[in-house]
Amino acid sequence: MKHQIISKKMWTFIACILLLLVFMASASISYLISKTDEKENEFIPAFVSCEVVESFDGSVKSDVGVKNTGNVDAYIRATVIVTYVDELDPSRVLGRSPILDSDYTLTWGDSAWAKGADGFWYYREPIAPGAVSTDLIDEVKSLNDAPEGYRLSVQILATAIQAQPANVVTDHWDVNEYGGQITPIT
Repeated sequence: MKHQIISKKMWTFIACILLLLVFMASASISYLISKTDEKENEFIPAFVSCEVVESFDGSVKSDVGVKNTGNVDAYIRATVIVTYVDELDPSRVLGRSPILDSDYTLTWGDSAWAKGADGFWYYREPIAPGAVSTDLIDEVKSLNDAPEGYRLSVQILATAIQAQPANVVTDHWDVNEYGGQITPIT
């Protein structure tokens, strides 16, 4: 009989301890819910984009660079397409291409740009959001009259890719990256 009394007392003690633990846990959770301030999620997703900036006076295109219009540092690449387009319908392109130094002149910008084997010009360093590269082209102008009904067209098409992590640019473009600079594979 003594053994049964000890067992009943022991079970009563264990039940009281469990009840106390449940009460403390619920009180703690209630306190945290009522007293903890909300935190606004400040995550801003990366947005990568760019645009070509240039001066054009109607006959001479100059100071051609690329602006990072995204919100993260980005590497830039560009290609230059020189054609004759129909004056009335610029979507129509003459089958004969203009010839450099015969039909037009083109003065390239500084050495921050490097030409890759794939035909793209790569800006070696990442460009900060809102910043503009140095000139890819200093000046391009027509030397001769275009064929009748056509005009000289110089288009610069640019693309951007996020600079970090570095493997993004090396995985998607034909470049090597070292120390925050890219070098096109030639």
